[in-house]
This record gives sequence, structure tokens and C-alpha cells, in this order.
Amino acid sequence: MENQHNAIKSLIKYSLKKQFGASLVELSVAAALSVFLLLILVSVFINLKVGWKYNLSLLNIQKKAQISLQLLKKNIQTASYWGCINQIDKGNSLINNQFAFKGLTPNQAKRFLSAANLPLLSTDSFIVESADVTYARLLQPAGETDTLVVSKNLDLQPNQWILISDCQQNEIARIESIQRYAASYTILLNHRLNATYPKLSEIHPVHAYLFYVGATQRKDSNGDYIKALYQKNLLKPNNPTELEQGIDTLNLSYGIKSNGGIEYKSVQQIHNWQKVVSVLIRITLTSDSSLSKAYPDKIKKPIKKEWDGYVVLQNRIQTT
Repeated sequence: MENQHNAIKSLIKYSLKKQFGASLVELSVAAALSVFLLLILVSVFINLKVGWKYNLSLLNIQKKAQISLQLLKKNIQTASYWGCINQIDKGNSLINNQFAFKGLTPNQAKRFLSAANLPLLSTDSFIVESADVTYARLLQPAGETDTLVVSKNLDLQPNQWILISDCQQNEIARIESIQRYAASYTILLNHRLNATYPKLSEIHPVHAYLFYVGATQRKDSNGDYIKALYQKNLLKPNNPTELEQGIDTLNLSYGIKSNGGIEYKSVQQIHNWQKVVSVLIRITLTSDSSLSKAYPDKIKKPIKKEWDGYVVLQNRIQTT
């Protein structure tokens, strides 16, 4: 009986020793496999994270490009709009030497920017002048006078330029002062009108803007100045308005009718801006450098992309 008991104890000790030795080997193998799988998972996670951030950055600059192109197209398309008279550049230009749309070289653009304005970059720029598509109405006929009574559906202000049009003739004047009443404005102009305008003639606000690419006062993660698209109101003594940051360059080509088609030329090749019927807009955008700085082994440099857009100037295809 005692021998049987000792045999059972020896068998149990052998089994425990065998199981203990096998579990150490398995644990070592399992640990090695776990570390290997963990490294794979970490690598996959980092790649997914970098890819996600890259695509997010790409989508961001794509969105900026779409917004910038849409804004530039809208302003170029409505250049030379002077109310209900279907004529181009009807001698109404305030800034631009009788042209409601004109491209500028960097040196030409500098004269519209004071030393206090943000720096201009060596890319193309342009001026657009036009009447706004919204308008008020004359509530009383206006002869050769400097006083107008108009409807209150527009928020007109002193020193604002306006276009007066009866669809047969038009002219531009500046508002000296405004008397505001319950249903109308009484406007004093800076000069007497040159013609007589009937009741219900249109009163349009007039705009003149310079669009250009300049450097902001902000810096990116590399310490370089961030660039942006700017709009400068040429009829008001104020600083330029930043429209969209991340715009590196603005390049424009101007379309002129030629042999039944349209030939695109540079700003230096255009001698008569009234003959320009369309514009090719090309902008370059660069993403922030923080992504390439955080993952230099995977992203060597910031994303840089180029976008194009075409726009036809309103009414010019038919009338030029």
C-alpha cells in the first residue's frame, strides 16, 4: 500500500515538473509573437494615422482651392456690369483707366498698396470694377441735381460710390451725406447729375477691388511666413482683407478672340483690356509643414498642388 502511495506521489511530481517546463517555453514563444504582432500593429496604426492626416490635409487645400477659385470667378465674371444697360465699360471706371477689368504685374499692383499694407508677392493680380447686382430705386425723378430720394432696401453709406441708371444712360457719383427716413433715403451727391433720370431708375452700389497674393504676418511650423489671397477695396482707405490662407501663387492668362477661337495671353501681351473675353486662373496651394515635420521619414515635404479654373466675363463673348 505504501509503495502504491509513493508511486502516485512520484507520478504527480513528474507531471507537475513536465507541465511547468512546457509552460515556460510556450510563454517565451507567446511573448515573442506578441511583441512581433504589436510592432506590426503599431506600424499599421502609424501608417493609417499618417495616411489619414495626409488625406485630411489634401482635402483641406482642395477645399481652399475651390473656395478661392469660386470667389475669383464670381468677381471676374461680373466685372464691367453697369446695371441694366447691356454695354461694356461705359466710361464708368473710377480706378482703372476706363477698364472695368484689368490684369496687373506686381510692379503695377504696388501703387495701389500703401507701405502699411501687407507685402505683395511676385505673382499676378487684377482689378475688377462693377456695379452690384442689387439695387435701390429712385422714388422721385431726378434732373440735373445733386439730391436723390431713393428706396431703403439697400444699406447705403456716406462716401460710398453709386451708379444711377435708367437703362438708357448711366453715371457714377459719390454719396456725400444721407438723411434716413421711415421709407426712404435722401442722398446728397458729390456733384450734380449730368442727365435727367425718371422715377424708378436704378441705384447700384459700385465696387472696385484689387485681388492679389501676399504674405501674412503669421508663420508656419518652419518659421516661414504663411501666404494668402487678399482683396483690397480701392474705394475705401482700409487695409486689405484676407480671403483664404495657404495660396502660394496666382497666375492669370487672358483670353482674346482669335480666328474663331480664343487665344490666351499673359498680362504683358494684352494692349486692349476691353477685348478680353475670358480668363484662365491658376492657383498653387501648399499645406502646412507640420505634417512633414512630424513624420519626416514618411512625408518628405508639404503637399503642393495646382488648380485651374476658367471664367467668361459677363456679356463679352457676345459683344466683343
